[in-house]
Amino acid sequence: MTTANLETIQKRYESIKTTDLSEIDTQILLVEPILQLAGWDLYNPSFIKRASRSKSKPSFDLEAYEYRDESETVFLAIECKSLNSREFNYRKLPSKRGVGKLTQKQHKDLSIYWANDDKDGIGQLRAYCLRYSQFSEEDSRALLTNGEEWLLFNNEMFLAEGSLENKITDDAIKEHAKLIDDDFEKRIIEQIRVRR
Repeated sequence: MTTANLETIQKRYESIKTTDLSEIDTQILLVEPILQLAGWDLYNPSFIKRASRSKSKPSFDLEAYEYRDESETVFLAIECKSLNSREFNYRKLPSKRGVGKLTQKQHKDLSIYWANDDKDGIGQLRAYCLRYSQFSEEDSRALLTNGEEWLLFNNEMFLAEGSLENKITDDAIKEHAKLIDDDFEKRIIEQIRVRR
């Protein structure tokens, strides 16, 4: 069943890959169908939370929760970028400037937080993971996607305290696969499959 459904999504991707899609269109047409294949109940608001799109309270585009010891823990935090977005900047990893660097900033209440550079999707995801109290370095997973390419991060390297001001390297990526890869189901879908 999964293979037939995955092929349908792959065909959809092939038919829209040159289309100028928004982030939300990419999320609905490519990302959420993959999540359904992984067993996500997209219509259960106690399990799935979508971004409010509020500039005053930035959050992950999608979060899946699980409950441990009666507290909510993010199982998977997803940052979606549009299919042809420059903010999906995986290819800039080896560049001299690199991506994912964070800087410390101060809120009006004098609390300190980590912030990313503009147009850096990897840095944005990294900063959200650090700011979000329900994201657990041990139990949560961070994923960046543009619908075509999917990156799962290794939290130990991605969120290492001493390296937050440095660009990330390929070592911070646990898994990288393209939607059209033959082993996409094993490399991504199985990694994000619901654990309950």
